[in-house]
Amino acid sequence: MANDTDGSIVEMLRMYANGRTQFGNGANVGFADIPSARLAVNSTSEGFLTPRMTTSQRDAIANPAEGLEIYNLTTHKKNFFNGTSWEQITSA
Repeated sequence: MANDTDGSIVEMLRMYANGRTQFGNGANVGFADIPSARLAVNSTSEGFLTPRMTTSQRDAIANPAEGLEIYNLTTHKKNFFNGTSWEQITSA
């Protein structure tokens, strides 16, 4: 909970009994359980920022999980770990 600009209480985080979590950015963001998402970030004015690091920092991650994603500050591209190696996500 947080205070909105008018002093009212605004829900910003909701955790469900099934383990799912949602974040929001104010009173105009509706919360609803999304069955296919463990984590949902709801916003109508802001984005989600992926962890950012250099290639050297990325390569220093011990035992990265398959599907792990980062934004590579060296290449300026998103990277994900495919279970064996890091791959770069490129535009078509």
